[in-house]
Amino acid sequence: MRENGFLEETPGLGTVRDMLAAREPRVLVSCDPAATLREVIDRMKTLAISQLPVMEGIHLRGIVAEVDLLRALLSGSVTLESSVADLVENDYVTVTPNTRIELLQTGLADAKVAIVEEADQVVGLVSKIDLIDFLARRRPPSSGPPSP
Repeated sequence: MRENGFLEETPGLGTVRDMLAAREPRVLVSCDPAATLREVIDRMKTLAISQLPVMEGIHLRGIVAEVDLLRALLSGSVTLESSVADLVENDYVTVTPNTRIELLQTGLADAKVAIVEEADQVVGLVSKIDLIDFLARRRPPSSGPPSP
């Protein structure tokens, strides 16, 4: 079977755990479904983030992203004092710390963000820019322009 390539092991790019360990430690920032749009917007601006997990206690209800806030405000269907509960969406992928980076990339191709869960607890969030940063730091420095 090895001669047919079935038992070949490739080094791969690592796991979500490797990626989380390589970046600066972060506190998971989330909001409650009862939070107002004003509170969520202020939190996103202050922390320079573009999406937040929406949690009821320890349970993930979904996410709210900048684009969701923008659409709602443009439609006029909400005010800054409205709760984010009606804006919660499920445009995320759920992964574990043991998920391979290759699978994370596949999931992020179709979702806004990856929610990292371990033992039924949300332990982190990984955005596309987090993955880009991780991969960029793994690349060796360039020795000059490519040859023609």
